[in-house]
Amino acid sequence: MPRVRKWIEVPLNSEYHIPVSATTCPVLVVPDETESDPVAVVREYTKEIGICDHIRGILLGRNVMYNDSDPLPIADAVASIWHGGGSPEEAYERALRELK
Repeated sequence: MPRVRKWIEVPLNSEYHIPVSATTCPVLVVPDETESDPVAVVREYTKEIGICDHIRGILLGRNVMYNDSDPLPIADAVASIWHGGGSPEEAYERALRELK
């Protein structure tokens, strides 16, 4: 019998920790997406890292895909922080240097 896997997608808001802490299912983060500055976008997308062990990923939305800046360094910086930590400023600057 195949194993059933369920994921929960929860919008990021001031009470995000309540539904995330109430489940053992893997969670995908869905940020507010109110920023346009690339570093602010990276900060918004990574601010909930560590809130619980079962946050498994983040959905990159229109703040990344349709940003005035190149979306690749923003996505790369977000992934870098999710997988290895660091500050949004350092991760974004490193992504810009590596992608040139």
